[in-house]
Amino acid sequence: MLIKPNILNVINSPERIPAIDVLRALAAIAVVLFHFEHLLPFGNSGVYLFFVISGFLVGGILVRKFLKEDIKFSRFILERGFKIWPSYFVFLAVGSSVAYLIYSRDFPHAYIPLKESARYIFFVRNYTGAPDHWNFDHVWTLCIEEHFYVILPAAFLILLMIGKPTLQTVITFSITLAIASVVSKVITYFYFPDKPITTPTHNTLDGFAYGIIIFCYKEKKIIFPFATRILALTAGCCLLIGLAIIQRNELIEVALQNVLLGILSPLAFGLITFGVLEFKFRKLYFLRIISFYSYNLYLWHLLFYYPIVDHFGRGLTGFSIYLVTAIILAFVFTHLVEQPFMRLRYRLYPKVKIND
Repeated sequence: MLIKPNILNVINSPERIPAIDVLRALAAIAVVLFHFEHLLPFGNSGVYLFFVISGFLVGGILVRKFLKEDIKFSRFILERGFKIWPSYFVFLAVGSSVAYLIYSRDFPHAYIPLKESARYIFFVRNYTGAPDHWNFDHVWTLCIEEHFYVILPAAFLILLMIGKPTLQTVITFSITLAIASVVSKVITYFYFPDKPITTPTHNTLDGFAYGIIIFCYKEKKIIFPFATRILALTAGCCLLIGLAIIQRNELIEVALQNVLLGILSPLAFGLITFGVLEFKFRKLYFLRIISFYSYNLYLWHLLFYYPIVDHFGRGLTGFSIYLVTAIILAFVFTHLVEQPFMRLRYRLYPKVKIND
């Protein structure tokens, strides 16, 4: 049977961290709502929460391998590939074919021409600029994820050649990585005003770094006072509120808004993740189930946007159909594509399964 609805077994596994599920669900919801007429202003910043979560989860897997001096580069890439590649390439192939059939006459910019497919296939969309294909261009975040999956194991292998693997080494490296990414954004803003600030990988690694740092302190088993976590959560929320106000202030130039968004959003989400990590969210099944489907929800939610708003409008009816369509597509492709390959991965590589 292709569809095996074992969601509750998956999300209730002891290795899974409920707070991460909840945060990932909220990030997915924020992006989906933002893309429907900016229904949730500033919801696009949810992608930075995805980066922090990836730093915590995927970076955490590599940190444990680093401490054991057991990093196998090609194996790690394949392990991540089983999670990312099948759904991604099915989305490109099926999504592009469907988009061509329904958009080629009225919305020629809404599908990927064959001559432009290479920049999507090889995960370089975030560096290639125009022309845009709005139904597909949100994959710039997955390009950054893929680059991170290459950069981090390579960096850890270099660190293993330099000295003894310790958590402090990882923390120092991660702080350096975060600072370098922030500095890169500032340099782009001041010296390369025509270049994008928030989409290049070298400008976006600070979110991953914050996730790695949080994981390291969790591994150290340091018990932070409850007040400290609440303070971090409050600070992160206040940062987001401030950024939301800045984003709606027309007196602040767009480039400055973007650099502040790129610098402060990852920091805010890092603080929030640290703040809620130990919270018991096991009973929030609605959000945790959304987390289970979040990858394919993110991939597919924009595909039918144009015909939906054309036929049903941008009001409640159009939004409801947009949302239901996105959920159905996420359900179908999670169970028909993502989960079979995940089960195959677990048979081939029966290792850590934290919140995958």
